[in-house]
Amino acid sequence: MPQELIETVIRSLEGLASSDRTEMGLVFASALASARASSSRALIPNTRIGLLARYSVAASASAPLRSYLASGTRSADRDALMRNAIEAAFKLAAGAALRGSEDAPEEATPEGWDKGPNGSYMLQTPIGLAEIAHSPHMPGGEWSLHLGGIPVGFGETPLHNALLLTEIIEFISPRPEARRHANPFGSRRTA
Repeated sequence: MPQELIETVIRSLEGLASSDRTEMGLVFASALASARASSSRALIPNTRIGLLARYSVAASASAPLRSYLASGTRSADRDALMRNAIEAAFKLAAGAALRGSEDAPEEATPEGWDKGPNGSYMLQTPIGLAEIAHSPHMPGGEWSLHLGGIPVGFGETPLHNALLLTEIIEFISPRPEARRHANPFGSRRTA
């Protein structure tokens, strides 16, 4: 099963990298290289190195998500590839430990979130457990956002990450098929 999930991540990232001639293509190519580098170790069962490599592949799949959502390169086909990579990443990272935050500064708790261990914030979502943990000196912000056990973004404050989570869940959540309904009255009414 991990092999199929890893192949899904790699195929999705390949599709995203090859279909983008902008800077986002380079971001996807970097994530793809990282996923490929860990893929053989990720297949080692029942070992710490295999578990860490599966987490690395999952994190590689999620790394470009925030940039992709903010980019102008989105399309329905590319969105489907990104969703496939993220869904496979969630399954690969199943059972990953929560991060926690040591010596986290006091911040306002985002509405609806619970204070977790070591100063992190926790929220159960339809997709999985979300955690905002203090990660000092990160380039994207001091607080990291994890969903389903994998990092999906960074922000300056927990409130910023809570807003980012809303955008990510909206993107990842399955969409109902658009249906066209026939006119129930048989014809248009004219005056």
